[in-house]
Amino acid sequence: MPFLIFTSLAWSKDQVIHMGQLSDPHTLNPFQVQTSDSAFISNNIFESLVVVDADGNIIPGQAESWRLENNGQRLVFTLRKGLKWSDGTPLVAEDFVAGLRYMADPSNAFMMASKLKMMRLVNADAVLKGEKPPSALGVSAPDAQTVVMELESPVNFALSLLSTTAFPLPRQVVSKFSETWSRPEHIVVNGAYLPEKWVINEKLELVRNDHYWAADQVGIYRAVLYPLAPDTELKHYEAGQLDMTRSVVSNRSQWLKKKFAGELRIQPMPGTYFYLFNLDNPDLKESSLRQSLAFAIDRTLITDRLLGLGQQPSRWFAPAESVNQPGVESPLDAGRKALLKEGRAAGQLPDKLEILYNTMDSHRQIALAVADMWKRNIGLNVGLRNMEWNALSDELNKKQFAIARMGWAMGDPDPCFLYIMFTSGSPMNQTGYKSAEYDRAFNHACYQTNPQLRQQSILKLEELLARDMPAIPLYNYTDVRLVKPYVKGFPESGQYPYFRIQDLWLEK
Repeated sequence: MPFLIFTSLAWSKDQVIHMGQLSDPHTLNPFQVQTSDSAFISNNIFESLVVVDADGNIIPGQAESWRLENNGQRLVFTLRKGLKWSDGTPLVAEDFVAGLRYMADPSNAFMMASKLKMMRLVNADAVLKGEKPPSALGVSAPDAQTVVMELESPVNFALSLLSTTAFPLPRQVVSKFSETWSRPEHIVVNGAYLPEKWVINEKLELVRNDHYWAADQVGIYRAVLYPLAPDTELKHYEAGQLDMTRSVVSNRSQWLKKKFAGELRIQPMPGTYFYLFNLDNPDLKESSLRQSLAFAIDRTLITDRLLGLGQQPSRWFAPAESVNQPGVESPLDAGRKALLKEGRAAGQLPDKLEILYNTMDSHRQIALAVADMWKRNIGLNVGLRNMEWNALSDELNKKQFAIARMGWAMGDPDPCFLYIMFTSGSPMNQTGYKSAEYDRAFNHACYQTNPQLRQQSILKLEELLARDMPAIPLYNYTDVRLVKPYVKGFPESGQYPYFRIQDLWLEK
């Protein structure tokens, strides 16, 4: 984006964008995020050492440069000069050290802390288990401008992991307000925007942070985000009250394409829509039954008839392009053919199961379709139950479900960003699946440096998941929004889907 555009808009208070969101963020704490909406807010109010640009490349964030040492087992980051928190206090390397230790502290029980283990940060596993203190984590600050990370072995996706984990901790605020430090009235940030006003179930207002290191390159002065259902979003968008939606109404793909031909943006997004099994549920103990439930679903019907906006039926657990097994029939495809030929489920069917999903019309339609397929194809009766996201998340954590809807946005096309959710003991693993064989295969595949051997190892992971079936992959995501023509800087259809508000500007 031309720098002259930025400078001509810098600090123009007329640059106000109104955006839809699926829901309120459940937190403003960047270490605690569990939903895509919370992650989006975090990535606009906090900035990591490195960030992902509009093309999916890793670029400098709070660090101006970095280098690899010790055969890739040491990462050394040099911070930009003059970094400040939004309250004007200096931001130093020790703040990043404190952030990673805070994230790893098992007393906080942050779901995303397992990324530090995935990154193979020295002592991450022992710290997460409570066997060593957070101070033992392999991160240090030899001076105010340098952050050093020690890895147990080279990890080729370490920088991608750091783009969503290496946030600094505002120690001056945490020491004063403890666990309430991230409330809007207390929070201090280091990103392009500062939360100014938050009314739950109504709106969240972000205003440009004048202490951000690149504040003079930020076009949008204020962003107002509204938690809205898709049908309500559409009404506000058509009335000119929204500049961008977060989603679109389901089951109206052809109408959307015709009416909003130049405003409908569809981008492939690495991630998978799942139905999770609770493996602690006695009705779901048998993997053969779970396989039958998975194979009985016609995924193409869901993507083509119910959705119809570029989503692809799942042939693998991870998106096909990341698994990269051309010419190889997936276990999901092979299993479906076998079940349709056999005409019956393996094992004893329970009297009734229940699908739990968070409130949204598209989730309801998919659940109805799956329930009908199970009834027709294998004779299983299924009930449906819906609740708001936060309540559903609580049910998942307490294992109070049989089958539950869940989405997993990978944030990076590497399939290991999805496979980690099935590793034993991972806080992201909400199925209760535990397999030493899978864990060994995960480590072998995800840290394999030979590309050909890695591809073979990825196939082994997929085979194990299809054998044990801890979840049912239904389809691979797309990011679909309506965007007004005067909103500039937003990715065009087919491009990398992630963006930050600071990437945008308005030309009305």
